Amino acid sequence: MTSLQQTQSLIHFCQREDLTSLRQEILVDYRDRIQACKRTKLTSHERQTLINWFIESLKAIDNEADIQALCEAEIALLEEGYPKSTIGSDILAKYRHAIEQAINDGDLPLTDHNSHRYTYHKHNTGEQAEAHEHYALTYLKYDPQTYKALRNQTTSINNERQDNLQPVPLHRYLEQIQKLIQTKNKDRLEYKLAIAIAGATGRRHTEVLTKGNFTLTNHPYLLHFEGQQKKKEGEPTNFDILTILPATQVIQAIIQFRKLPAVAKLQNFSSQSNEVKGFNVQVNRMVQKLFQETEIVPVIPGKNYVSIHRLRGVYGAIAVHFFCPEFRHEHRFLQNYLGHVLDEQVAPNSPATPHYFHYYLVDTEGNRLGNKGVKLAEFPLTDQRYYTDKAIITQPEPLNQSQDPQPETEIKEVPSFDFIDSEFDDELKRSLNLALSQMLSSDSYTVLIAALMAVTGRSPGELIKSGTFEASHDPFTVTFSPTGLGAKSTLKTLIDASFVVESVQKLRQHLDVQDLRYQTPSYIDNHCQPYVTQAIRAHLPFDNLDALIDFYRQTTRDYTVTEESEPSLISDDDTNRLLKIGQQLNLTGEPSQIIHGLLRWTTKQLRSLRETPPTEQTNDHDDSMKSQPRVIFGLDPMIQETLHNQAQTIALLTQQLARQDANPTQTYPQADKDDYETQIQQLQGQITKLQKDNESFSFQVTQLNKQVNDYQQENEKLKEKVSRFEAVKKVFLGEQIELPIDSDTTNSQTPQKTKTKTTSKTTRKKTRRTRGPKGAAKDKAQKVLDAVTQWNQQHPDQTWAINTCLLETSFGIHRQAAVEFQKEHQSEIEQLHSNSNVSNPRTHNRGKDSEQLKAFVLPLIED
Repeated sequence: MTSLQQTQSLIHFCQREDLTSLRQEILVDYRDRIQACKRTKLTSHERQTLINWFIESLKAIDNEADIQALCEAEIALLEEGYPKSTIGSDILAKYRHAIEQAINDGDLPLTDHNSHRYTYHKHNTGEQAEAHEHYALTYLKYDPQTYKALRNQTTSINNERQDNLQPVPLHRYLEQIQKLIQTKNKDRLEYKLAIAIAGATGRRHTEVLTKGNFTLTNHPYLLHFEGQQKKKEGEPTNFDILTILPATQVIQAIIQFRKLPAVAKLQNFSSQSNEVKGFNVQVNRMVQKLFQETEIVPVIPGKNYVSIHRLRGVYGAIAVHFFCPEFRHEHRFLQNYLGHVLDEQVAPNSPATPHYFHYYLVDTEGNRLGNKGVKLAEFPLTDQRYYTDKAIITQPEPLNQSQDPQPETEIKEVPSFDFIDSEFDDELKRSLNLALSQMLSSDSYTVLIAALMAVTGRSPGELIKSGTFEASHDPFTVTFSPTGLGAKSTLKTLIDASFVVESVQKLRQHLDVQDLRYQTPSYIDNHCQPYVTQAIRAHLPFDNLDALIDFYRQTTRDYTVTEESEPSLISDDDTNRLLKIGQQLNLTGEPSQIIHGLLRWTTKQLRSLRETPPTEQTNDHDDSMKSQPRVIFGLDPMIQETLHNQAQTIALLTQQLARQDANPTQTYPQADKDDYETQIQQLQGQITKLQKDNESFSFQVTQLNKQVNDYQQENEKLKEKVSRFEAVKKVFLGEQIELPIDSDTTNSQTPQKTKTKTTSKTTRKKTRRTRGPKGAAKDKAQKVLDAVTQWNQQHPDQTWAINTCLLETSFGIHRQAAVEFQKEHQSEIEQLHSNSNVSNPRTHNRGKDSEQLKAFVLPLIED
């Protein structure tokens, strides 16, 4: 054996020895949990240790018979605590994946002794192929008959569920989803939005959490989705999905959801990570509270509770009710929108889709809703779909710790409106109130335009550019001018006029309309019309723009009256004449700029007229001519007439232009004061950002200190392993002593360590069996409670919960005394959990190492 081979064999031997000792401890706990009928038999960390030991053992075996025996023994071990269905569908898959990974990485090379070649026919195409496989992959699985029996069992369970469909009240379900997606309460917001989005789209909530792009289409209830989980290589990864709420509303919720800090920090974790699994646990608990306990969604046969996965089945029933064509089968229709689409020529029906037909819908009276496609007449599904000019891609961006995420995660308060007095019914008023409150709070400018058109009846060009809107003394009236230069009139609004004026300003400051403000009003109208129509159909109870305008006119009775208190002295014709005069004087720019320059020129001419009287033609015999205003000879007759007739408008023009100069949406240069205020705001923003950065860096320093501590502890363990390695190396490479690689004899350190652990384990077992008086056990439990309280106060990031498992397994208090103690001291324990941020005492301690806690608590108990 070469020196390299000796070293590698030595390393593998030490690894097997370490893993073997850990495996023995794990198996003792594993069988203890089985005897105690505990739900968790193996933690994920323990299962991974068993997998690592199995792979290390495979490296030392080089023949088929031994590999087969090892695989059969491992399966028998797993069957001690798990049913075959769990082993076959989940646990063995993790073993096999680890073996394949080790082969691909070169850690488990294939040889003529540990592998074999065989031919097979591909399931989909029937094509013959050849494979080279390790014997572990051949034997670490059940036989075909067992898998067939497991599939039949699953099919039987699913058949029973389909034979006993459960009723879901459609109106209550939609109300609950709508309430969650519009919630104002920021408490546990990430779980509420995850449930609402998954319930409204039928997607797995982990896809919404960390994966998947959603893009708007032209259909108000259709999104384009990319990034499905559970897809095999070669299958499509993007398709259209139906939403049971308006798509614009759903995609805004997705954007808000992924910007939440609690969600953003999970974006780099896979769906199988402990972080995402912990998120899933909290989501399912909230589903039980909101849907199961409220009796909205029943528990299906074979399940103990309602999980978020069950909401996919409810989504399927609603999608069929809303959009499935009358003469199309639900299975074929629904598989397209659940993503179960396979090659039509090979597999025309997906076997996964039937697992979602477990519910049927009922109305408010409990009557079954069996009709299909009730929304198709209003929102038909077509094969040709186009996407919006600005696609909304919701792939999460990496979280930047140096940025302040708070402004992005601020939840907007949705306003509630008082409506103008009208004759439309209360139900329509409530519907409009809800729809307009959502639309006027939207970040989409087309949705905002549609809402403003509904409450003002004005066009997109007037709302974005040409019109002026000013509040008046009437709460449902604004002073309006279509061009900002001509006559003003009163304009009735369906909601509070002051909020309308604020919303117009919000629209004009929107980033997406800045380019449109350089276009003509007619261009703006034509550009916005299709998107506004889509927003109207998605949010409001109207079919098109004409119906919306008709409703506004009927409600306000087409009320537009010229305001008497401020009569307009300039007609549209006068305005055009003034612009022509300005062009003759070589004045250029916007209409308001031309009139501004003409006003300055007129003022200068009048001042010159007063200071230097020009030559006049007067009739000395006609005194009446002295009272006529003097005019400047030599000017164009049209200018003379205009100056004569419009001199009285100078004051009004001055007032109007002053208001326009104060309007931030105008194109005039701002004063220096505005520049200074802008700079001050920028500096304040930088100061806030630096403060947030400082807090973030402080948090990172704390985390790094914890990591340093963990690395120091790990370093000590590695030093011990190095010492063992050196000792064994001397034995193997020494000249006088030979120690076979596979021998059971090891150096003196190894049995001492094993003996120590075994003694410790035996001592712990004896401590469990030595039951003292119940009073003494409760006294001990009280001391443990006091010590844990002290620990949690000193270690707020590593808190422990008081539960039966901790008292029994870690401190040797027998179960009956532990249970009685918790009942007697319930309030004190609940106070501890509340102060320590323990949300679920039963699972709070899972996966934690209790050795540090025991080292802290035991001396206090003895004292």
